[in-house]
Amino acid sequence: TLASAPGSFNAFESKSVLLKILAQGQIPSLAWSVIDISTEETRRYGAFVPTREMIYLLSFYDQFAQSHRLWSPNSTHLVYGEVTSDGQSFVSIVDTTRPVSIPLNIADGVIGIWSFS
Repeated sequence: TLASAPGSFNAFESKSVLLKILAQGQIPSLAWSVIDISTEETRRYGAFVPTREMIYLLSFYDQFAQSHRLWSPNSTHLVYGEVTSDGQSFVSIVDTTRPVSIPLNIADGVIGIWSFS
């Protein structure tokens, strides 16, 4: 039989299923890790609970990479969609130029994409 790992969830589940998981104290989360290839230093940034749309984008990122940019044009920030513990969805950014960076919620929403003009 197939079983899901504790705290795991399906991107296609309803928002109420994710909220139920959160209410049970299980926090399925992701965290950004950035590797500096010149120094081989890895920086890990705070964990977040991704929105369904963010999970979908990451699941098929090989298809989206050219048109849906998560890195800012100057390669200093990442943008992503997250769900807070009270069930609200925000678009957030994290500054990857700092060893410790606190994510900033920039707007209500489910996913963010950088514009290249």
